[in-house]
Amino acid sequence: ISSASTIHIQADANGAGTLIHSASPDWELPATVAYYSIASGAPQNCQWQWMTTPVIDMGAVEKHLAGAWVYLWDNEEHAWNKLLRNGDTMQPFTGYSFTQRTAGTTYWIQGTLAQAQDTTIELHYNASDTEMGQYNLIGNSWTAPINIAGFTLDDFENCDPVIYMFNTGLDPDGSGTVDGGQYVAVPVLTASEDPALQVIPAMQ
Repeated sequence: ISSASTIHIQADANGAGTLIHSASPDWELPATVAYYSIASGAPQNCQWQWMTTPVIDMGAVEKHLAGAWVYLWDNEEHAWNKLLRNGDTMQPFTGYSFTQRTAGTTYWIQGTLAQAQDTTIELHYNASDTEMGQYNLIGNSWTAPINIAGFTLDDFENCDPVIYMFNTGLDPDGSGTVDGGQYVAVPVLTASEDPALQVIPAMQ
């Protein structure tokens, strides 16, 4: 397969399609991936959504997400102060905040899919930082969910074995609930007890 137009992974208000593929590091699979957004309210009173890119060669963000506002979390400044524009791109497995004017918009992202293999992500931590300063925003760039219950304590060396998933809404307020704009904490050892929180969805 040499063209991204050959494989289309659909998404809509009811959910997103899944493609599980396994390949050696030197084998590339191009595809077109739909991203359905329920964010809204830009540029003011925004309802934010959190996402990442499913491809390793996305190119300019405005080519795929025209009309959207995409921000990168700045660990040093502890703020969403990096607006992607003018040729900026998104990196796989990095988490971004995303909004748009009207909810219910589908975007199409074309490129080479992130490969289904082990991925190492460097995390930053400073004990003197506030809670917000200790965030590491990462995302699932695979086109299939990640099973949280499949993690073990060995996967969380030097950090709490807990995954925090943000819900679409206003800026995160850290209250630890599943209301809009807030997050739910999922301890990996008990993730299997709640069917709704067993996986990290694709592109989240």
